[in-house]
Amino acid sequence: MNWFQIYIYNITPEDEDPPDIQFIKRLESVDCIARGVPNVYTFYKWNHQSEYGEHIRFLDFFANGTLPLDDTEYPYMRNGIYTCTASNDIRDSKGNMKQTGSYLIKIPDKSVFLNTSCQTNLCSLNRNCKLTFDVYSYPSVDRVELKSLNKEESKHIVQFKITPEKQMLPTYWKTFHFSGYKMYIATEILEEYDFTSYELRIWNLYGSTSFNFSIAPVEDIHNSKHLKMYLVIVVTLSVVLVLYILAYHIWFYRRSRQSSLNGDNQTESYDEIGTIPSRIINIRPFEDRDDTSDLSLNIASVHESLNNHQSVSSNDANEHNIDDSGSLSWRDTEVDQRHEYHNLYQSILQEMADSTSMHLLERDVQPLENQLQKTRYINLQI
Repeated sequence: MNWFQIYIYNITPEDEDPPDIQFIKRLESVDCIARGVPNVYTFYKWNHQSEYGEHIRFLDFFANGTLPLDDTEYPYMRNGIYTCTASNDIRDSKGNMKQTGSYLIKIPDKSVFLNTSCQTNLCSLNRNCKLTFDVYSYPSVDRVELKSLNKEESKHIVQFKITPEKQMLPTYWKTFHFSGYKMYIATEILEEYDFTSYELRIWNLYGSTSFNFSIAPVEDIHNSKHLKMYLVIVVTLSVVLVLYILAYHIWFYRRSRQSSLNGDNQTESYDEIGTIPSRIINIRPFEDRDDTSDLSLNIASVHESLNNHQSVSSNDANEHNIDDSGSLSWRDTEVDQRHEYHNLYQSILQEMADSTSMHLLERDVQPLENQLQKTRYINLQI
């Protein structure tokens, strides 16, 4: 028969303690160790900050509080202060329910040239030049070597200098600062063969890194900038000219189409007027008058002339018409003539009305002195 001993502990308020946060750094992770009473903890997201206290991001973790370090393009991007937060529902002496602990991580690796280093450095012929490069290295750089990629070695590089400097690092999380280095290279007076390409190599305890750059004369860069500006101006003017020609063709096409439509409408209106026999109507100049009552007088005179002409034509038809089976009767002839002269009368009235209304509109837009000087006449004779 087996016997088991069970121990029951009664935890009093005097024995309760908030958790104390400690860390264990591993190769690809960091463990957050919480020690308190009771030992039931709640962990919260890790806070990643730069070594200057700038917030970078919040990170997820495992249930036991372990933070895996994610892969980045360069190891130094993972450097910074990592803060772990835990709680066992016991307040500390300041009344805080959550307890935090921070750990600074600096991952050692070989040196890296930052993107802010220039691949083309501008210098002047027959003058001294100073070149600068941004570098991150942990541990620090212990060796520098500069080699010309041209066959002829440059003998005018005389001094190297490396100083610690606060660098800015733009990442896909956020832009923050970190501790880096600024490298200075001073030259003597440069000759023509010094303007060439170079390889700069630096070492630390973990290996070496190289960076290729070139030294270019300032005059060539200025000429290149002027050429680019000239090309931009030429391209801009060409685009403006093409757009102007295109707009002009569109305008000319629309105007030609509108003129064609107006010409067709005018031709149709002329076709509707009809033809007036010259033996009936005789057009003469007439005097413009301001009073439109002359129109009714002219219309009355035309009506009377048409009636007289109709009577004369009817008498002539009665005298010359022969009443036999092969010819029209006098009454049929009279009806046809009345119908013909009625249509003629309506055409004359319509033309006079259109002519008079157009004449009045033209007078409205003309100056007063022009209206007083011009006179025209028209008489209709049947």
